[in-house]
Amino acid sequence: MQDTARLVKEKPESVTQRVENILLQLKIVEKEAESLKTKIASMSVESLDSEIKSINGNQVPAKKVRVDSPAALRDLADRFKDKIKSRIIVLGTVSGSKVLLTVVVTKDLVNRYHAGKTRSGP
Repeated sequence: MQDTARLVKEKPESVTQRVENILLQLKIVEKEAESLKTKIASMSVESLDSEIKSINGNQVPAKKVRVDSPAALRDLADRFKDKIKSRIIVLGTVSGSKVLLTVVVTKDLVNRYHAGKTRSGP
């Protein structure tokens, strides 16, 4: 307890409250960082038109993005889908040693294409 009090520059009887405050501040900073990451990733929605690929005669936005989790990648794909009227959208990112890909299909194409069955190559 003495070592912890010295590290957080508090009296031993105030250590618990100080650690709780530090943890609360950490949570706030983590939420702000996640919000900024989302905003940065969302800005890439604006440049999507320059990332169009032709796949089997279809114009497909295919873009490498910077996000940290599968959930963030899906969220970003949904933002792209909301912006675009009629397309198949492919997004990819690297998370640690893993490659994450997501494919989404706009509502008007759902009857013709299934995002879960979309693949590239023979």
